[in-house]
Amino acid sequence: MKQSKLIFFEGISGSGKNTQIELATSFLSQQGYNIYFSTEPGKIAKEAIADYKKFVSAERRDGRFETLIYTADRNFLLKTSVEEKLRQPDSIVIQDRSYISTAVYQSFHGMSVQEILKLNSFYPQPDIAFVLLCDPEIAYERIKKRYEETGAPISENENINMISKLRQRYEVVAKSIPNSRIIHTDGSETAVAYQIRSHLKNLLDIPMSKAIFLDKDG
Repeated sequence: MKQSKLIFFEGISGSGKNTQIELATSFLSQQGYNIYFSTEPGKIAKEAIADYKKFVSAERRDGRFETLIYTADRNFLLKTSVEEKLRQPDSIVIQDRSYISTAVYQSFHGMSVQEILKLNSFYPQPDIAFVLLCDPEIAYERIKKRYEETGAPISENENINMISKLRQRYEVVAKSIPNSRIIHTDGSETAVAYQIRSHLKNLLDIPMSKAIFLDKDG
C-alpha cells in the first residue's frame, strides 16, 4: 500500500505547466497510483474575482480582499475534495496552482508573502511543489503560439514585462515553501519531463536508472 501524496504545480504562463502535468500524470499512473486533480481557483473564487474586476480598476484592487476570497475558496476545496482524497491509499492529488500563486499575485497588491502564507497555514504542505519558470521572451513566444493554434486569449499579465516580474516573485516565494523545486523549462519538453520525473522517483522511492548526458554546444 502506497502513502498518499500532495503535489503542487505552479509557474508563469508559457512555462509549459499543463504539458508537464499531463506527462507527470501519465508516469504516476504507470506506477499504480490513483490520480486526482484540484484546480485553483475554483468556481467560487473565479466568479467572485471576475465580478470584482468589472467594477474595480487595476490600480485600486484590494490585495487583502482578493486574498480572502482565494483563501475561502481553497478551504472549501480542501473540505469538500482534497482532504478526502489524501486519506485514500495509493492516491496522489495533483494541484494546478495553490496558495503559492496567491502569494505571488497578491503581493503586487499590498499583501506581504508571509501574511498570505500565514492565512493559508490551514492547508496541508505539499510533499513536493514544482515551480516552473523560463526566460520571459521564451514564455511570451509560447503564449503567442498558443493563441495562434487555439485562439486562447492573451491576458493582461501575459506580456514580457509582467512575466519577468512574476518570474522574480515566484523565485522569492518558492524559497518560503517547504519541498519546493524550481524547474527551468527553457529546454525541450522531454528534458523538463525527465527532470520532474527524477524528483518524483526520489519522492516515491522509485529506483532510478543511470544516465549519461552529453553537452554538444560548440
